Amino acid sequence: MLHVFEVFVAPESEHVALLSDEILRETLAQVMTPAEARAVGFSGFAEDGENVVRLIAVHEKDARWVQRAIETNDAIVSFRVHLVDA
Repeated sequence: MLHVFEVFVAPESEHVALLSDEILRETLAQVMTPAEARAVGFSGFAEDGENVVRLIAVHEKDARWVQRAIETNDAIVSFRVHLVDA
């Protein structure tokens, strides 16, 4: 099971790293735009008119670590979590 975090980033923070290099390396999380997500088979995610949308896919065992990082990142306005069968 994958957890896909649909993350809404303030436009002025678009280039801020959403996850640290350590988290990316240890969890193998994938950070994608909606277009990149569609290219690998995810659907139902669209751009937001106000904020920048990024999708973060991570295995269930690492989801809590990624969620804590998202919750403490000031660049992130809000997020939703989706469960996807892998």
